[in-house]
Amino acid sequence: MDQWYLDYGEDSWRAIAYDYVENKDGTGLNTWSPDTQHAFKGVIDWLRQWACARTYGLGSKLPWDPHFLVESLR
Repeated sequence: MDQWYLDYGEDSWRAIAYDYVENKDGTGLNTWSPDTQHAFKGVIDWLRQWACARTYGLGSKLPWDPHFLVESLR
């Protein structure tokens, strides 16, 4: 089946996400715990390509292909 994917493994996106999670300048994500920060980094490392749409259920239509609905990351 055809599917739409988001490339979360793209290097420039991952660098921005890592900087936000590390919060070195105080303007990023405050995780309150090193374990939580580590978990966020693990997810950033784990995500590569992720299906971003589905064909059934409730949700918003993809702007470029209304046959599909937006899927959450869960």
